Amino acid sequence: MLKAAFRRTHLGVFALSFAAVFAGASPARADQIDRVMVEDAGAIAKAVHGLKAKNVAVLRFQVKMGDSLPTFKCGTEGAEMVHRLENLLVLSLDPKSPDYTILTKAGEAASALAKAAKTPIDWTTSDGRKKLFEVKLPVCWDDKDTRSPDAFVTGTVIVSKNLQEVKIELTAFAKSDPASLKKLGTLAGAMANKGIWTDRSMLASLGQTYTTSRDLKTTGKARDFFAADEAAAADAAARDNMAMAPTADPTSGLANLAGPVSFKIKLDGEVAPIQSDGGNSGNFKVSGKLPNSGVAGQKVTFTLVNNHTEKLAVLLCLNGRNTIALDGETLDSLDKPRSKFRMYVLEPKVVYEIKGFLKDDKGTIGEIVVSPDDESSALYDQMNSETRGKIQMFVYGPAPVRTPDITGGTAAETTPVGDDPETAFDNAFAASGLATAEKNLGKSRSLAAAQKSLEARTKLTVANGKISPDPKLARGRSRGLFIESKEPPKVAGGAVQVVQFNYDEQPLDSVVINYYAK
Repeated sequence: MLKAAFRRTHLGVFALSFAAVFAGASPARADQIDRVMVEDAGAIAKAVHGLKAKNVAVLRFQVKMGDSLPTFKCGTEGAEMVHRLENLLVLSLDPKSPDYTILTKAGEAASALAKAAKTPIDWTTSDGRKKLFEVKLPVCWDDKDTRSPDAFVTGTVIVSKNLQEVKIELTAFAKSDPASLKKLGTLAGAMANKGIWTDRSMLASLGQTYTTSRDLKTTGKARDFFAADEAAAADAAARDNMAMAPTADPTSGLANLAGPVSFKIKLDGEVAPIQSDGGNSGNFKVSGKLPNSGVAGQKVTFTLVNNHTEKLAVLLCLNGRNTIALDGETLDSLDKPRSKFRMYVLEPKVVYEIKGFLKDDKGTIGEIVVSPDDESSALYDQMNSETRGKIQMFVYGPAPVRTPDITGGTAAETTPVGDDPETAFDNAFAASGLATAEKNLGKSRSLAAAQKSLEARTKLTVANGKISPDPKLARGRSRGLFIESKEPPKVAGGAVQVVQFNYDEQPLDSVVINYYAK
């Protein structure tokens, strides 16, 4: 019986003889970019104020992985940086006399502009920067008020070749001189020579496949979390260089991933072989052609097995859409952390099969099928480039028991994360909503109301112009696209069971499988 985890007790979840589970989580934990941006909020706000712009908007960030060229297509990190910076700048303003106004939805406007012009438009070229000033954008806290931007702020997330560290370069350009890019500064945390350490949540946002391949530890000691982050980064970096052939036994799926959850894709009941997607961030792809694979209308199912000794929570997304579709959660919208999405809860050593998108709490599902080639091509063009043609799985282990009296420690405990690693670790339990957008922020109608809403959601406090964590929390395409069937949804049946499962919000595993590319 498959259990699905979610956050509202008044709803149950399904599945084909599935049970539904309510999943709680440990205290909200942001990743280390959030922590560093909160620490440097004052300097960031001062740099933006120095642009002398009346209306400022934020554009999608690029990501540079190791020696690769910067790209806008690298997981959801580029979009998350937009939300982080917008939220931080809104919180930094004086509600009685703001130095400038923050505009929002610049990315959507830029995409619409590019679509109309039938040519790519972004901030990396002088012509692109000039065109971007043609848009009108809503004010962050009042969507009825639209204005023309005077300046844009954006940047590049720079990831070290070994994936252990990250630096963020902030860049801006003004309407008065769109030909020039101005560097505002670099965010690197307390140890500027080493950068911000990459934790597991950040790696998942960067679209990296990894497994910690370690025993679950719920002591809550900082050294255990650092060890897990380092193991994940090392595993992801190693995958970038691996050349795994298609599985010799196609029925094995991802049973050889060495992570806690095995995964299989079936087309009309036949397992599709999976291999490494050479050079593509160490991810996987569906390979080869099975008999009759790629035929429009084929039914797609996913099989999961928890190989661990502990209960695990699993978020499974197709083309960015959560397969538990009750709330319409997608990795594209980023209006909540993905760790807050509804999840399946897997008991150890039990085989579970997911046969469609869950539509309601009665167990109604929309089956997943292979779409025809012409429909696939049209749909692919309309989908978000970060998630289209991908199956993404995030695995979460039991919540840690945080020990509040950790101080000092041995060299092994104080992994290089700054002068005070324990404080750095604790502060990552705050600012958990910084990287997400708030759907109704534009209806606040005032900066003060918007700030109050953001403070409540991000668990940050603003006092005397300083932002700080809430002290209470600071501690090879081979087939068509897989889409939901147009056939009427069907009720799968099965009992609904509601239980409590508290899990750590940093994923143990992140798996990306590319199954379609135009």
